[in-house]
Amino acid sequence: MSAPSARPQRLAEQIKRLLVDIIRHEVKDPRVGLLTLTHVDVSRDLSHAKIYVLPFDPEKKDPDWLKGLIAASAFLRIQLKKSLMIRHVPELRFIEDESIDKALHLSKLIDDARREDDQNAKARGDDPALD
Repeated sequence: MSAPSARPQRLAEQIKRLLVDIIRHEVKDPRVGLLTLTHVDVSRDLSHAKIYVLPFDPEKKDPDWLKGLIAASAFLRIQLKKSLMIRHVPELRFIEDESIDKALHLSKLIDDARREDDQNAKARGDDPALD
């Protein structure tokens, strides 16, 4: 079994850096707006790239922001081709990153459980500081 190649990771970092600049300066679709690219994952054969994105301000986002980004994917591939020194630019697949929302939800659940434990300990007369 061979060791995993570092090439997909290097390409993912390059794609992420370039896409941030291209989206910010060259994509004209008003649906897209300001985005945060959280992670890029390139397949081992370099044929596909999953780009995880979030709207910069979720409160002001256009409901079709992801559709606008998907519509711009062909343009983005062309722009990447101009900057990358590879024969074939991976197919781009944009995915809304939900990891931050999940992390916030888990953190809230933990805080709620701790608060409930503290309340139960006080009701029993225990000192939670001794635990």
